[in-house]
Amino acid sequence: TDVAETRSSDGVWTAVGVVNLLSDRIDLRLSQVAPKSGPGAVFAAPQRVLELNGPLSAPRFRAGSVP
Repeated sequence: TDVAETRSSDGVWTAVGVVNLLSDRIDLRLSQVAPKSGPGAVFAAPQRVLELNGPLSAPRFRAGSVP
């Protein structure tokens, strides 16, 4: 399992999972953390989640949000 993170103007995106090109498989969870507003605030809890599972040729997508 690998972890990657990138920052954008609308928050931080984190990817956790595995992409295996040799076995044509993806199991990945993307989550977005929006920045908090106000002094001293950094980031809130994850708000948006996207999961990708299955063969790379036809992965199953599931989108949702975390309160």
